[in-house]
Amino acid sequence: MPRELVAIAPRQPVIREYDDPPLKENRVRIRSEFSTPKRGTELGIYRGVSAFSLRRWDSEWNMSFPGSRPSLPVSPCLSGI
Repeated sequence: MPRELVAIAPRQPVIREYDDPPLKENRVRIRSEFSTPKRGTELGIYRGVSAFSLRRWDSEWNMSFPGSRPSLPVSPCLSGI
């Protein structure tokens, strides 16, 4: 089962397992051996100092909204650890 590195709150990283959804027709899945986040965007969110840190992430809509509590999108950062 693949694992992902996500921040559940500012400066609170966790590694957790997740299920890959089944592939749809005419789609491919690739595996990255090495990857890195964009430090200017993602690191600011991780630290809680970005303007995006004050927005609420809605996974159903896959977008952020103004909110009173910081939240981070849950997305795989590193898989296959």
